[in-house]
Amino acid sequence: MSSIFQFLDRFQYHRISQDESNNPVLPQIAKIGKKISQLPHINNSSASIAFHFGKRMIITKNNANIDQLQRNDLIEIIDVDPVKNTALYFGPSPPPLISPILWMIGYAKQEIQYVVFLEKNSKKHSFSTSIPNIKKEDVFIEMIKSILKQLRNQEIIRINTDILILTAQTEEQMYKNIKIIEK
Repeated sequence: MSSIFQFLDRFQYHRISQDESNNPVLPQIAKIGKKISQLPHINNSSASIAFHFGKRMIITKNNANIDQLQRNDLIEIIDVDPVKNTALYFGPSPPPLISPILWMIGYAKQEIQYVVFLEKNSKKHSFSTSIPNIKKEDVFIEMIKSILKQLRNQEIIRINTDILILTAQTEEQMYKNIKIIEK
């Protein structure tokens, strides 16, 4: 992952169980993953797809093959404490570093069900300048504030030049947002 979120290295992840999540959302996440894997200029190994339900979140594990997601590629985040820099999860492997940010988006904006984190894989390519941009912050809470402020009026935001965060209330809306960034 980009060094843009160095403060996330301080988060401690505590596994509650190694059991795989039984959440029935895998087919929807797998379809979104397949669509994202077809995008040019995206680093598929750092892509994360998250689905929020209540105060929990299902997220793809680190380096998941988003083109062919399986149940063991999903991690369930139970809770995040941004003050103590801790997160509770269950699943076969630790969640990606970006998990606390994606969890906080869903926690603060409960109408959002889907959140996708994408990182470009080429220095030559840049994401559209029509997508609102926010600058990197060095403190977790400040970064969350900046992201949430932009998400008031936007479903897609850019962080610096190499990261996109897409949000949607529904699977269909996520497909529309993916179409926007295909251009």
